[in-house]
Amino acid sequence: DVCHGTITNEMKLKYKDQLTFIGTPFKIMISENAEVGFLVTFYDSYLRNCSSVRVDRNSVAACENKGNYTIKRSMIHCFEFYLFYADELMRTCYDPADSKPRQVPPIRFTALHYAYKPPIEAGQVALDIATKWVLWLTVAGVLWIM
Repeated sequence: DVCHGTITNEMKLKYKDQLTFIGTPFKIMISENAEVGFLVTFYDSYLRNCSSVRVDRNSVAACENKGNYTIKRSMIHCFEFYLFYADELMRTCYDPADSKPRQVPPIRFTALHYAYKPPIEAGQVALDIATKWVLWLTVAGVLWIM
């Protein structure tokens, strides 16, 4: 467990993550091996209650003293490169008033786990009355020609 926090208004506007809302809780856990990587879990995840997690190739997360949890592959997104979003989540966790300077390790791998995926709404474009009339007349003209 490295840190935990919530999605801020600034992060939501900057990264436009459609799978989170302002105030969405998250927790960041760091890898123990030499390949430094992070697991970020969003919402009230089973993984939020784990002090340490081991995920195998079959997406089964072994949570220390809590049992196993199978992660749906559609609920986790893996990135094998530097991710500014993860870096900013990490910096949001740290209290600037904390007297101990905390060094954010370099991120080489990031997994984003969403315990909940809200429905993604496509942006609806409202057509004004003039556009509706032009479309209606175009369709009527095409049908009349046929």
